[in-house]
Amino acid sequence: MSYKKRFTHKSIFNLFALTLITSMLLSSCSILGFEFSPEATSTPFVSPRVVVGSDINPFLSPLAEPIIIKDTSIAKGRAVVKGRLFSTKTNAPLVNAVVRLAEVYYANDAQAAEKSGGVYALDNAFSPSAFTDVDGNFVFTDIEARDYVLIVGDIFGTWALALDESQEKPTVWSAIERSVTDIGAVHIDY
Repeated sequence: MSYKKRFTHKSIFNLFALTLITSMLLSSCSILGFEFSPEATSTPFVSPRVVVGSDINPFLSPLAEPIIIKDTSIAKGRAVVKGRLFSTKTNAPLVNAVVRLAEVYYANDAQAAEKSGGVYALDNAFSPSAFTDVDGNFVFTDIEARDYVLIVGDIFGTWALALDESQEKPTVWSAIERSVTDIGAVHIDY
């Protein structure tokens, strides 16, 4: 019985000591100028702007097609997708919005080549997800190279799909193997 009491007191002492040491390390880091932020930080991405007449219009996408840059440092079968989100309701960048990629599945190769007739599925646990930054930029790193549909928001609450020009069907983007795909500015009804 005395062994159990010593073990319990020792465990509590070890936990207290560990908490004290961690607290001291964190406070010494902030004294030296290192700060810990609970928010994720990313490399800023500046989306190009379109000049219409004499006005700069950041809400038009300058990209007719996504820009694809080959990068051999990306693992085989993997890809990177980035872009910038704007709200069609407010004409402003979507800040701290949840962005999800739903996988697109096709019945045959002909449908896959035409990017038509497929269905998309969002797996709440495993589909790629990211957050937009203060300028609406988002980046998906190390995702499976395949076709995706972009969904913004909470799938159990308010959400929206990125639609094509007809505003009737979701836009399908391809994450190209060992490449960085920049899909540019995406305007979404959110």
